[in-house]
Formats: sequence, C-alpha cells, structure tokens
Amino acid sequence: MPLSISLHRPEDLLRWIADGGGQLDLDDLEGVDIWGLVALAALRREPAEPRVGVALGSGGASRFASAVGFRELTNGTPTTTPSEPERTVPLRALDAFPQVEPTAREITRLLLRGEDQREVRRTIHYVIVELLRNVVQHSRASSGGVVAAQVMREGPYARSPAIQVAVADGGVGILASLRSRNPEIASAEEALDKARWPFVSGAFERGLTGSRQNAGMGLFFITEMAKLTASRLLIATRDAGVFVQGDPDDIDRHDERLLRPRGLGFPGTLVVFELPFATAAPDYDGLIRVIADRARARTPARAVDRWFRFDDEPPPDARRLVVSVAAEDTVAAERYSQEVLQPAVLSGRPLALVFTNLPVATQSYLHTLLFEVIRLAWAKRVPIYVAGAGPAVQSSLELLEQYALGG
Repeated sequence: MPLSISLHRPEDLLRWIADGGGQLDLDDLEGVDIWGLVALAALRREPAEPRVGVALGSGGASRFASAVGFRELTNGTPTTTPSEPERTVPLRALDAFPQVEPTAREITRLLLRGEDQREVRRTIHYVIVELLRNVVQHSRASSGGVVAAQVMREGPYARSPAIQVAVADGGVGILASLRSRNPEIASAEEALDKARWPFVSGAFERGLTGSRQNAGMGLFFITEMAKLTASRLLIATRDAGVFVQGDPDDIDRHDERLLRPRGLGFPGTLVVFELPFATAAPDYDGLIRVIADRARARTPARAVDRWFRFDDEPPPDARRLVVSVAAEDTVAAERYSQEVLQPAVLSGRPLALVFTNLPVATQSYLHTLLFEVIRLAWAKRVPIYVAGAGPAVQSSLELLEQYALGG
C-alpha cells in the first residue's frame, strides 16, 4: 500500500492498483493529492476490476477527501461540499458534451480568480475541455469520468505553487480506443505514443486529418503545453503510462519517461496536468501559436490557396454570421455547421464570420464547426472573412485550413 499519493511518485498508487487493489485506508497515508482521489473515485464508480475500497477516518488525508466530496461522489449522492476558492474544487462526474464547457469554466473561475492569472486560467481551461471531451467521446466508460482540481501551496509546493488538474475514467483505455481505426498499433505503449501525435484518434482512419467532431489533436496540444510551460503531465492507461516534465529554462527541452515496471498503467485512462505558477506561459495566445506551428510542421502542406481572410474587409454582398454557438459544445457546433454555415457557403456568396466572446477555443471545437465549411469554400471558391478572432483562435484557424485542404 502506498505511504502517500503524490505526483512526485505516481507509480506508488498505480502499482497498488495493478496488484489488485483492495481496501485503502486513507488514515494510513501521509498525504494525498487531488489526482489520487480522482483516480480512486473513477474506479469506485465503474463496475469493473480491480475492485477498490476506500475507508475514510479522521486523519489528514481522510479529511481532505471528505472536503472535496469523495464520499458523496462514490456513493452516487449529490455533492454538498462547497468549493474553496483559490484552493480546491470538489470532485465531480460528467458523461455528456454539454457538461464540458460549464465544468471547465467553473473550475478555472474558482481556482484562478486574479486578473494576473488570466493567461494561466485560459491554459487550464483548454486542458480541462480537451480531457473531458476525450472522456465523453472515447472512453466508453458506463459511468463517464471524474474531474477535480487543486491549487498546491504546501509541502514540496511551498516554494513553487502550482495548479493540479486531474481527469480519470474506468473505460477501455487508449489502445482499445485507437485500435478500431488504427489496427496496425501493436501495444499499449505504442498507442500511448501515437495518441500524442497530431491527427491520431479512434474516430478516424490513419492518414486522415479528422472526422466530423474530432481533429485528433487533444493529447498532442496538451503534451506540447506541458513542455512549453515547464508543467508535469502524467498519462496512464491500460498497460502503459508516461510522465512528461517541461524544462523551465528551455522550452525545446523536456524529460519524458515511461512508467516502470513496463506495463504499469491505469484501468481506464488517467491524465494529470500540473502547471507551476512561476513558470506558466505569460502569453496564452503565443503558446497556442507555437503549438499550432509545431502541428503545422508535421502536417502535409498541399494547399496553396487560402480561404480565411483575417485582415480584409468583406464585400457588401457578404453574408454576415455571428459565431454564437456555445463554446466547446461540439454537438451544437456540428448542427450549426450543417444547418447554417455550410448552406451559406453553398449559396456562393462571400461569408463573413464574426467571433465574439471566444478567447479560448480548442482545435476540436473549431474543427467541428468549420472543417467541412472550409472544404466547401475551396470547392465553391468562396472566401471566408473572419473578424473578432483573437490571436490564439486565428492560429488555430490557420492550422485548420492547412490540414482541411491538405488531407
């Protein structure tokens, strides 16, 4: 049984689970990070092996678990535990796309309240949305997933506070998710590696650059974010796990190691992202631009025409549409694309898209909204004028245009 559950030694808890789990008394632990409670809660909610029991007493780790709603969540009762602003957000479960954006917004609003934390808030918002979308779209977990977050300021974090976000599910794992469309993937370790490439997903075949609601970019963007912000990233899935540590002194250098012993993972998928405040990227827009450039460098560039116009005024006959679809609701975005945007392009008139109140937009969301639109625009030779898109959104749109027309 682990002595503590810490991201400094994630193997301790994962090895205990791999050995069959059993009964874990939190009073026997010296401490527990929020990610450990997320992992245990996900397993407690999913009716699968290994069976994990958790006893709460009166010790420090037990009190922390009670404070973040562990007992209520695992018992299936409503969580009454309030959040502690700028400290913790209680564990919560979700299993549908409409829950993704409100959950990410609430977590970041509660934990990162200062105006000086705006860029960190946008980064963490992006991470949460992508991880929760993966749970809904790929995990096949009957109980959905579990998410929570914590600001770390004590013990080893006293000198370098950080925000830790964790998402876990008891689903099929990354290998099973990818293999249905990528049968050449032979092992869990290979699947874990491929999942962090751009344009790799269980939603479309190898060699393509997306499906209707999936760009295949989620874990690629999150891994690159960890490298660029000197963050720590743990991804553990069935029979494989990887730990990534960015270098605060060099954004082009990072440490990466597979969890050992070989085959150590998590019965489902567990992702932990821990961003230190001291080394957080001061410029979210610049961060997205660098990641988009890295993805673009690994994308076939066969298109020479460009249909997004960011600096030109639309002609008088352009049809003006405000992009007001609920951010990150890919079901609604797909419906809006099919019912409004695609018919507008097929009419042959220039299209003017106005983005409002969308400072953060994941690649998957923009992909769902505009992937088919840009392909139709190319076929009909219809330019799309874009207004109101911030630098990060513009970088993502430029990347979308390249792979939509290149693959």
